[in-house]
Amino acid sequence: MTPKKMKHSTLTSIKFLRLKRRLGLPSWQVAGILEMLWAFACTNAQDGAVGRFQDDDIAAWMEWSGESRELIEALVDCEWV
Repeated sequence: MTPKKMKHSTLTSIKFLRLKRRLGLPSWQVAGILEMLWAFACTNAQDGAVGRFQDDDIAAWMEWSGESRELIEALVDCEWV
């Protein structure tokens, strides 16, 4: 699957819709959250092991204004990490 197709199909995936509902956010914000998560991983965890970082550090890097635990639990429960 090409990166463009993969990115486009993300917006209609069950995982995306589940995260959107869980966080109570519109699609554009959830897409931004995922972009920031991917950027975090590319910058800080190229091996994909984002779990070695504290929730507060990940949330701060992603500029999440809510409770860091809420964000991380939603990403885990919706199978993004």
